[in-house]
Amino acid sequence: MFNFSFFVYTFFQKRRFIFIVLVLVCCAGLGFLASKIKLEEDITRFVPSDKNSASINSILENLKSKDKLIVHFSGKNEADADQLTETADSLYAALLKTLGPDDYSDITFKISDDRMQQI
Repeated sequence: MFNFSFFVYTFFQKRRFIFIVLVLVCCAGLGFLASKIKLEEDITRFVPSDKNSASINSILENLKSKDKLIVHFSGKNEADADQLTETADSLYAALLKTLGPDDYSDITFKISDDRMQQI
């Protein structure tokens, strides 16, 4: 194994142009293959399709909160509440700073007491 590695090293050390071309061809090939990846956001395809899971699929398809991201902070004890609040505040500030107005439609940071009673 060492002899093969040494051979490859010495081969490309003398032929640097071939090495650079080979690396560029590999990067271009991998970039082309990566561009062909199709991402799918349908989570119902992960659930097996049989009689028992038909109701689960219909629930997941009609779920109103499927396009929402929910972040839940929790601590080990009640004393961590201040630290959790600070962490949530810093996450909220970082999101507002990082994301543009076209990246999100609404961020609900604090829930009012009236809204909490409705839930």
